Amino acid sequence: MHRKLRGTPSGRLPPCTAVILVPGLWLWRDPWLQWAAGCAGAIRAAGSQPVWFGYSRRVAWTAFLRPTGGTAAELVRRFLTLYDRVRARHGPPSVIAHSFGTYLVARALSDFEGARLRALILFGSIVSETFDWGTIVARGQVTPARMRNEVGAHAATVRLAAALRRFGYPYGESGVTGFQLDELSRSVNVRYTGPWLADSALARYCRGVWVPLLRPTHPPRRSVLTLRSLELSRT
Repeated sequence: MHRKLRGTPSGRLPPCTAVILVPGLWLWRDPWLQWAAGCAGAIRAAGSQPVWFGYSRRVAWTAFLRPTGGTAAELVRRFLTLYDRVRARHGPPSVIAHSFGTYLVARALSDFEGARLRALILFGSIVSETFDWGTIVARGQVTPARMRNEVGAHAATVRLAAALRRFGYPYGESGVTGFQLDELSRSVNVRYTGPWLADSALARYCRGVWVPLLRPTHPPRRSVLTLRSLELSRT
């Protein structure tokens, strides 16, 4: 447990918003030591509260290898429980998810229509390229202008997960190809230009690129898409 994330920061942005950090699989090192600590510092410095959604290596691999099993379902429930606690204290949170964490978040949004996110950042995403973001947007769960799918980060790992589709696994390579279902989905894809995951420069990337999107006072980037244009694209 990383107690350093508990408590309310003095922050400069009232009211204090929260950002849930959702890691992927443990490969060699604790994800906290790889990327989350640096991002948490940048988020805290901007006046928001980072919240760590942690789980053990055993749980991660069990859920990944059996996505339809009880362990994966329990992880999704745990995320939604944390979401409820954070929302009650800080309002709708933002989420930064990596690798297997992107699958958990997308599944949670699909399963629970009541989940509303202030912003959503995915990197190293293994969510299917044809995931139906249009439905998520139509339900008011996330806004395309406050979504960002970093394309090209950790491509080898993403492709490895996507290769399991031949065995019936639900993973994809949206972290390499981007989301491709429709115009709305493609609008959230952004080429990743940041550092390697374990590089300390990731904190600077988070501070300079991600944090502005997460700020409640930051105007969302202009999107030419509306729900009406989405409906027209599907007819």
